[in-house]
Amino acid sequence: MSFPALKYLLAACWFAVVFGASGIACEASTGAKTVLLLEDDGAGAADHVAVMGGFRQSLEHSLPGRVLIYQENLDLAHFSHPDYYDQTRQALRQKYQGKKFDVVVASGPGSMKLARDYRSELWPDARIIGLNIKGQHEKKPLKPAVHVAWLTVNLDIAGTLDAARTLMPGASRLVVVVGAKSAYAGMNEFFRHEAEAAAARHGLAMESLAGLPLAETCHRLSLLPRDVIVLFGFSSFEGEGRAYTPREAMLELARASGAPIFGLSKSLFGYGMTGGVMLRREQMGRELAHMTVEALTAPPGKALASRESRAQATLYDWRELQRFGLSPDRLPKGAEILFAPPSLWKEHRDAVLGSVALLGGGAFVVQLRRRRKAEQKVLLQRDQLAHVGRVSSLGQLAASIAHELNQPLGAILRNAGAAERLLQKAEPDLEELRAIVADIRADDSRASTVIERMRALLTRQSLDFEALDLKEVLQEAADLLNYEAMKRGGALKVVTAPGLPSVHGDRVHLQQMVINLVLNSM
Repeated sequence: MSFPALKYLLAACWFAVVFGASGIACEASTGAKTVLLLEDDGAGAADHVAVMGGFRQSLEHSLPGRVLIYQENLDLAHFSHPDYYDQTRQALRQKYQGKKFDVVVASGPGSMKLARDYRSELWPDARIIGLNIKGQHEKKPLKPAVHVAWLTVNLDIAGTLDAARTLMPGASRLVVVVGAKSAYAGMNEFFRHEAEAAAARHGLAMESLAGLPLAETCHRLSLLPRDVIVLFGFSSFEGEGRAYTPREAMLELARASGAPIFGLSKSLFGYGMTGGVMLRREQMGRELAHMTVEALTAPPGKALASRESRAQATLYDWRELQRFGLSPDRLPKGAEILFAPPSLWKEHRDAVLGSVALLGGGAFVVQLRRRRKAEQKVLLQRDQLAHVGRVSSLGQLAASIAHELNQPLGAILRNAGAAERLLQKAEPDLEELRAIVADIRADDSRASTVIERMRALLTRQSLDFEALDLKEVLQEAADLLNYEAMKRGGALKVVTAPGLPSVHGDRVHLQQMVINLVLNSM
């Protein structure tokens, strides 16, 4: 392949990964509006992905084919020193020189400051919409302007503690966990201040674990009895020469903690978070999209209206409630319980009644045709019940599946970024580019394999007997269970005798049986 062709191929791959297919479709539209998304976090942050997913889906639904979306992940949340800030401004000016934007959406205080401070230089005609999560900004008033509107999100720390206190009426102590630093100025202080006020209202003694390495924080939590309320803040952790994402930190903290952990981030479900008044990031994205549509369609000169977000809900993880012996009956009215196994009677009442009727009346059926129909219905209902079991098993493996998918998808993104940097050189290394393309193809195949396994387990299907390699069947099941085993402090290894003959069976049902056995033994 010639260098120009390879260059265009890699550029297309990078654009698809970062911007999505929607931007390509919109670009073909004549007279399309242009929107620039500025995000403080990196492209792979779970909360960012959820917000942007809700934003894109809602905007494209409201104005199909009429909006061209650009996106920049500035990483200002972690690199906020003045030199980097100025370099970011210059890079945006060079990249979008001569480009007119109708709306700039800024998610985070760094992006919002850049959008406002340099509006006249970078996008003088654009209206600006900012996402303001209370506590992220320094204690300065948000100045209103005709061309600026805010979507303000209030963190309900008091409501989270109220719900936890209702769930644990015997608790007398609150432990607040925040990392070495928050990505945003003032966030740790704001979180501790709100928690302290709520603890005083409930008569709880409060202890703050702030600025400690992750290993030390885990040790402190391991000494707690079950009747302590632990509140997790929006912070990053460090330890053993590396930084931990919130999900990685939560996984380690939850594994060590002797008490349930509450918080405000829905993205931490499946990593040990028990529950709280959670931010619904997808809904926040939809609210930003609605404000963007209003800005795009409003008459020139009309002031934009700021709003308060309603993207919150009281959510709890059934698995963590069971782990700590907490009764869901104590939850406040309106609380939603996630990941609870479906009730067979509630979810499949007709199937159960049909099975009972068929099995009970089969002795009295003499016509061969009716008997065959009854047998077919029983087989169908058996498959349906097996499907319910597979779905329940996958619910318990949510964190494992996310881990298996995040690894190849993250590798694709990193490789695409490396390819983009190589293409900016005067004489790119073609061998290195070919290796990057091969890595992207391999990671894509790995992600597709995980998705196909999930689809097979989720799809309702009848028994399909075939010759199977037993070691291969076991290994595929183990791949889905590895992360769950690690989360519970164990490890999985498939060991079989050499020269095993093939077995005759159904691949999906055998894997379901293995998954159930391993999960029950952990």
